[in-house]
Amino acid sequence: MQEDFDGALEIMEDVLEINKRQKNYSSAATTLNNIAGVYVRMDQVDKALKPLEEAAQYYEKSGYKVGEAFAYNNLGILTKKIGEKEKSLEYRLKSLDIYKSINNEVGIASAYLALATFYHEENNDKKALEFALKAEEIYSRIEKLDKQVELNLLLSDIYKDMKLYQKSNKHLYKYVSIKDSLVNIEKNKSIAEMKERFEAEENEKKIALQEKELIQKEIENQKQKTRTYLVITGLGLAIILSIFLILGYRQKSKSNKIISNQKEVVEHKNKEILDSITYAKRLQEAILPSKTTLKNNLKNGFVLFKPKDVVSGDFYFLDVIEQKKKSLIYFAVVDCTGHGVPGAMVSIVGANGLKRCIREFALRDPGKILDKLSEIVAEHFSQSEERIRDGMDLALCCLELENGLATKVHYAGANNPIWVINPKRTDIPKMGIPFKQGGGFEIKANKQAIGYTENITPFDTHTFDLMEGDNLYTFSDGYADQFGGEKGKKYKSVNFKKLLLDIYDKNMNKQKELIIKEFEDWKDDTDQVDDVCIMGVHITNKNAEKNNEV
Repeated sequence: MQEDFDGALEIMEDVLEINKRQKNYSSAATTLNNIAGVYVRMDQVDKALKPLEEAAQYYEKSGYKVGEAFAYNNLGILTKKIGEKEKSLEYRLKSLDIYKSINNEVGIASAYLALATFYHEENNDKKALEFALKAEEIYSRIEKLDKQVELNLLLSDIYKDMKLYQKSNKHLYKYVSIKDSLVNIEKNKSIAEMKERFEAEENEKKIALQEKELIQKEIENQKQKTRTYLVITGLGLAIILSIFLILGYRQKSKSNKIISNQKEVVEHKNKEILDSITYAKRLQEAILPSKTTLKNNLKNGFVLFKPKDVVSGDFYFLDVIEQKKKSLIYFAVVDCTGHGVPGAMVSIVGANGLKRCIREFALRDPGKILDKLSEIVAEHFSQSEERIRDGMDLALCCLELENGLATKVHYAGANNPIWVINPKRTDIPKMGIPFKQGGGFEIKANKQAIGYTENITPFDTHTFDLMEGDNLYTFSDGYADQFGGEKGKKYKSVNFKKLLLDIYDKNMNKQKELIIKEFEDWKDDTDQVDDVCIMGVHITNKNAEKNNEV
């Protein structure tokens, strides 16, 4: 490959000399641009700078301002790549000035977007926001959907870093909406192309049928002449048979080619859809607590997260508030309307909403948090009658720690309860409902969802003291609703409760392994019917196990 690059550079240098002698400045600039591109592909960025600088000068001589601005923009990208930040900024501003001098709105907006990206990467969100808003003002007037996708994702990140979560969420939704529009445009284009191919195939079939009818008529004519021209007819029939076989072969080849092309189109579109869903998974993973965060704050706990599809309508949440004399650890399992991409979109609203309730609105009581979260979700989905019913069920817990030891838990739930298992407990809180088989108790949730509900009532907060050996479990309904077993029935919550009572005395890693094994054994070769999410937390005043993973 290196020899190919060297040969290409040698040819380009010869072309450049000819252009210079003939004073063909525009062609010389284009050749210099290509030379710079070869050096970039060779990972020799430093050698690409000089040809680009010359290209900018030749574009200036030729009067081609757009080319000159484009060259300076490329210089800005490459100098940033090799760490020359001041030089990079200088080139980007120069590119902007040139676009402004010729009143090229597309170029100006592109330059603003490049500067906003530069400042965002340098953690200067104030300057990044200034240029991003300038770009947004122009893109709102001109239809550049691909650039609007890039801009709205950047604005979402900037506002997120500035802790303006509502604005961040707004631009994240605009990003998803415009990206969906682009996908639909491509989808419609693909459908039109497939329709055109289908119509062409139908026309070919009609032509083939007409040819077949003509051949059949010719055969009949030949049969009528058989008595008089037996030898000639035999020869004619042999010729006609050959033609028929050739036409059939050609028609079959055409049909196979059309089918192959259609298969390629479908596979290409499937790849695009899968790529979009994979990107949606990356967006959803960004809202989930990191493994390090979970391990540092829930040392004796586990999270079982098993989406039905690539992305999930279930998610788990964790946030920590440090106070003067104690720490508050908030954790929740949330089950959003639906699963897959629609559920994942609702989950982004839910995660951002919980974070805002705790951080932006400084709410500490779980019931009050759910009241505010319900308002936020209803507000987000209040634009149409169809979407207003989107919402979520969840169990939100707040562990209260004093001197590093968990002393109390505050719980509020929207349709989802909390289970506490500890056969050694000597008492059960008054709000707790004992298990029929003993060994633990349940605290019921309010019978209403977050978001849409007919009769909204405030959510209740239940508080009780923790004891050594308590195991707290919160979960979505995906585990209990899984079909399987010998009769293909639902697993049901009663069996899930029995499983937890059988394994509560194991360490949290082992509990997670056994829960997964039970699920896979029950499901066997049956499809997973819903997303599954379970959180378990063990309360101990002893040192947490060092190797315990969450």
